[in-house]
Amino acid sequence: MYSILHAQLVPKCPHADLFDARGRVWVAAQQLPDDERSAIDRHIRELGRLAEDLALLDREIAHRQFPRSTD
Repeated sequence: MYSILHAQLVPKCPHADLFDARGRVWVAAQQLPDDERSAIDRHIRELGRLAEDLALLDREIAHRQFPRSTD
């Protein structure tokens, strides 16, 4: 995603994290060609999917380390 923004001469994101809520709002406000916008949208969707996968794995690990008692 950084390479797309850089290639389109978009200035550096003023927020600490390009991928948090404020960074994503900033990215969405940038003027980009349609194909580049589509690529960024795909990257953001993939990051969301990976975050969901990691959250699921974290829950599974926590459950294995601290299983609930059924007593």
